[in-house]
Amino acid sequence: MNKKRVLVVANKLTGENPLGKWTSVLHPFDVNIVNSDETAIELCHQHHFDMVVVDGTDSNIDSRKLHAVLPILQADITLLRYDGETPNELEDNVNAVFDAKKYKRIQRMLMLEPSISAFSNLPSFSLN
Repeated sequence: MNKKRVLVVANKLTGENPLGKWTSVLHPFDVNIVNSDETAIELCHQHHFDMVVVDGTDSNIDSRKLHAVLPILQADITLLRYDGETPNELEDNVNAVFDAKKYKRIQRMLMLEPSISAFSNLPSFSLN
């Protein structure tokens, strides 16, 4: 099983990174941090990410641009806006999104799998 990759867009150059506590904790997924929306777009051109966490408290980051461009670059990417939640709440939100994606994949797989009764109605084999 591959590790999930999360891209965090937060301006860490100003010392006001509200996501600092959450990004400093050990996670079961890979966390990459960039400081601008343009850098996030460039990185999404080069690498695949499962989720992007956008710092909504920073006015220098254009979250509308990210919401418009990133789904075009990667169709299955999820954007999550951070609006000042606690690190535990943010962790719960991220895990909820990953769980929802997992359940959706399982549901799709179950719908594609034919039932056993579908094979009982097949006609008998004939050489004609």
